[in-house]
Amino acid sequence: KVVNQPPPGCIITHLKCTLMVYVCSLPFILVHEVGVFGFSILVLSKFIPTIYFGLFTGLAMMLAMISVLTLLPSLILMFKPFGK
Repeated sequence: KVVNQPPPGCIITHLKCTLMVYVCSLPFILVHEVGVFGFSILVLSKFIPTIYFGLFTGLAMMLAMISVLTLLPSLILMFKPFGK
């Protein structure tokens, strides 16, 4: 059970929690987007291995960001590695 869980039906509290998560994760998202776009510039190269490197590195960074924001919190809640 989550300790700071808002009471059921309290829409304003839910909105505040959602906004707090968004504000806290925004710098993380922006840093990863800059990295993805930086490696995506390599797609404009004429050297084929460089194009593939840019594509696959950008794709790997995007998948890592999505999994850290979605999969990791659910795994932490499921396995409870920090105790209770």
